[in-house]
Amino acid sequence: MHEVIEKALKEGRYPTEPECREMLKEYGIPVLDYAIARNEEEAVKAAERIGYPVVMKVITARGEHKTEIGGVVLDIRGEDALLNAFLRLSSPMGVLISPMVKGIELLIGAFQDEQFGGVIAFGTGGKFAEVYEDVAYRITPVDAETAMEMMKETKVYRILTGFRDVEPRDVKQIAELLANLSKLVEENPEIKEIDLNPTFSLPEGVFVGDARFIL
Repeated sequence: MHEVIEKALKEGRYPTEPECREMLKEYGIPVLDYAIARNEEEAVKAAERIGYPVVMKVITARGEHKTEIGGVVLDIRGEDALLNAFLRLSSPMGVLISPMVKGIELLIGAFQDEQFGGVIAFGTGGKFAEVYEDVAYRITPVDAETAMEMMKETKVYRILTGFRDVEPRDVKQIAELLANLSKLVEENPEIKEIDLNPTFSLPEGVFVGDARFIL
């Protein structure tokens, strides 16, 4: 059992987002740069290193959607706004600070199905993901070739390959991410649900912007 999962189960909680991000990186899944700040000085230094604008999120171990509990502040562009957000979001675990990026938002996730086992999901992400319902699924194991077939079933794939003024993205890198996620799911069946929405597809690559594991 992975040490992140073992520690969370022992403490009767879910993994925090920083723990999820570190585990994703171990499996070759790229995440946006981030820092953890436990006081105002650390928050200022983190934002200066990452570069404004930034996003600030509360760190919890309860598995909530942070946007639904008011735990996210977007597009912070200066120190005053940063300190105000820190005071609002500060928790015993600190806050997570990450760059504010704009790209094609993808829904990437996984869950354990009682009948089929691990399932990988890919589609249109962001806050309107449930409205668009543009999602394709595959049972694990999923390799890069299978992931590419799954991606082609979605509407967002057309955008990823270049649409009007949108620059084409590296779809092979996204397929590789899905294959690596499949490996994570296969090797860690204790994780019942993985939510990586949004994951951002940028001209320079694909990066997970939010990570949530349910045990």
